[in-house]
Amino acid sequence: MEQPLPEEGEPFFDVYDQPAEPVRKVLDFLQQVATNRAQSATLCARLAEHGLIQPWPLQVTTPDGERPVEGLHRIDETALNALSTEPFETLRQAGALPLIYCQLLSMQQVALLGKLAEHHAQSKPALDASEMFGESDTLSFDWGTP
Repeated sequence: MEQPLPEEGEPFFDVYDQPAEPVRKVLDFLQQVATNRAQSATLCARLAEHGLIQPWPLQVTTPDGERPVEGLHRIDETALNALSTEPFETLRQAGALPLIYCQLLSMQQVALLGKLAEHHAQSKPALDASEMFGESDTLSFDWGTP
């Protein structure tokens, strides 16, 4: 059974009443996001069980002066280094070590991130919706193909 093509945009369903390819890509992406989020939550719970997560009192410099950034947490490297073999091995087997080390390494880049944000803010005005979505009100899932 052939469905008529819409005048604009892309169909949500194919001729077999299944999600069209662009919709399947979005659904697959959202499923992966949900899976990753659940895995991250599990790993963070394990880190918290071992006292490895602590608040991160971060200050950023803005044109208006220093501003606190609240709600951030970081790995307590001292507590990590003090772990005995058994809890460390438990975290290793759970797959938490890449998360731990990525967070520790990323902390070194916060100053650079602030400088990049400042440079970006000075060099380019903020985007408005028409720049992000175009002038049309058509929803498009076409992100281009590699």
